Amino acid sequence: MAQSKIDITELRYWIYIVILALFFLIWFVKLFSLQILQGATYASEAVQITERKERLSAKRGLIYYNDDRTPIVNNIDIFTVYLTPAHVPEGQLAKILDLLSPILDMSQGKLEGKIAARKNLLQPIELKDDVHIDVIKQIAERRERLPGISYTSHPERNLIDEGSIIHIVGYVGKISDYELEVLYNDQYQKDTSIGKTGIEQYYDTILRGYDGSRIQIVDAKGNMLDERIDPPKTGLSLTLSVDRKIQKLAEDALGDRVGSAIVLRPATGEILAMVSTPWYKLSDFDSSKRFQEVINDPRTPLINRTIQSQYPPASTFKLVTATAMLGERSFSPTEYIFDPGYWRLGNRLFRCWLRGGHGNENLVDAIADSCNVYFGVVGVRYVGEENITKYARKYGFGQLTEVDLPGEVNGFVPSQEWKYRTYNQIWTQGDTLNISIGQGFMLVTPLQVAVYTSAIVNKGLAYKPSLLKKIHNEYSREDGDSSISEPEILYDMQLDAGIFEQIMYGMRQTVVHGTARGSVYNGVVDVAAKTGTAEIGLSTNWHSWFTSFGPYETDDPLKRVVVVTQVEADPTAPKENYNWWAPRAADIIFRGIFADENYEEVWLNYKKRKVWYHPLMKVPENYREEQEVVAETTKPESL
Repeated sequence: MAQSKIDITELRYWIYIVILALFFLIWFVKLFSLQILQGATYASEAVQITERKERLSAKRGLIYYNDDRTPIVNNIDIFTVYLTPAHVPEGQLAKILDLLSPILDMSQGKLEGKIAARKNLLQPIELKDDVHIDVIKQIAERRERLPGISYTSHPERNLIDEGSIIHIVGYVGKISDYELEVLYNDQYQKDTSIGKTGIEQYYDTILRGYDGSRIQIVDAKGNMLDERIDPPKTGLSLTLSVDRKIQKLAEDALGDRVGSAIVLRPATGEILAMVSTPWYKLSDFDSSKRFQEVINDPRTPLINRTIQSQYPPASTFKLVTATAMLGERSFSPTEYIFDPGYWRLGNRLFRCWLRGGHGNENLVDAIADSCNVYFGVVGVRYVGEENITKYARKYGFGQLTEVDLPGEVNGFVPSQEWKYRTYNQIWTQGDTLNISIGQGFMLVTPLQVAVYTSAIVNKGLAYKPSLLKKIHNEYSREDGDSSISEPEILYDMQLDAGIFEQIMYGMRQTVVHGTARGSVYNGVVDVAAKTGTAEIGLSTNWHSWFTSFGPYETDDPLKRVVVVTQVEADPTAPKENYNWWAPRAADIIFRGIFADENYEEVWLNYKKRKVWYHPLMKVPENYREEQEVVAETTKPESL
């Protein structure tokens, strides 16, 4: 019996020992887990509690016109108001919000809703963004009565000039989830501002700079113990090739019509003006109702027509057929083809635009008169579809111009294989005739036409069209801190220069006695050009094309410009205000450039000289009769 009692006592002892050992083992394992295995995690959480980190947004580089002094886009400071709950005395929150509500123009209930959703009392809560400086002044004046209220500033993009320049520079917005997923490794972060369109998007990595940070170390009561600042780095600035005066001149020359205008320096590829009408305003994005109106606008103001719209090139394309004819030596340029006003091909009758016909035409005559019969016969009988499309591609059609803007489209050059694959139909001679005169399936962009024209001017050499002139540090513009954009060759056709000289001469005759003779009255520069009209289904409405260059003869290639204007047909508008306006718009642009006049001065000059189409021009906004002072020119008027 005694032995049994001893055994029970000893058993209890060992049970207590085992329990105690298990307790210490569990305690040790837990301690090991906390300090060793999960130590880094808890240390990070401890830092988050004691560290208050604020992102310091970098300022984007500025964007300038080509004078390197006039900004297109700059930055303005926008303020954000915060509340830190831990800094609000107990029982004072309602009183503070009551005082703050009218200052921020927000209901007290809305302010309370923003605060209720946050649990970390030390983390500042954003109450309102995009706050005007006058509001900040009111908060600063009441600082003692608004404990826990703070504010910070961050730069916001400001487009100085409203107008068609928006299609060039684009706009900036908050990075989307998709963009962040793609660009995360390029140091983009959530809430980062990023270029969405235009130059802002294309050169975003250059313009954006790098965000900095402010880290404040606080105790349990929220008192700041230390502060570390990593300053942001401002982005680099850009100077564009766009001339502010020419850009505005081209805008006004087009007026309220739907279309586009490009002014390009063929010797370098620099774009001096790029206008797409109509355009949108950044304020259109402020209202969802207004934004929907812009999206649903049949005139599509969000599209940059110079690079994103495709059209039949119409008669401007006849210069491609002419180049193929001369390049392949398939028909003599001095030989005549008789145009009675029509040409019967198979069982179809193709008419020239001049119903009575042009009579006997050689190449120069046909370019000047834009003779459909001549180019139709040459294309079908002597050149052929394969050579026409080959030279179209040599000129860059069907390919990107590689301009430094996002969203450019290719245009389209058809082929026999494409037609059969798409329509299950064979290519016909009618198709060849159509592309010979720029109709049918052929599609081009206005910028492609500008590059094509510059290649003619440069005897087969085309430079990549470019908007960038210089990259530089905003605060130091020494040579070592700037990067000048050099011209880049886009293509070299490597054809005999004489081919292009014949075509250029034909273009000059277009203005002297051809289809453009009634539209060019600038009086200061000799222009060479090719007109084009693309029918859109109604026999009384056409897209109007005009591709041109001037001066026709010059010893300084840098003084020569290519001007391409394109005006879309509008069946609802008076025909005289719309159809064939492209050559007149170009004439206005040439006058402004070479007479060094703005649009208002051109308008007054044309009114004084009684240019016949002057009444169709846009009237200057600030026009008054007593302002009619027009500088006289000693240069002879061109036709």
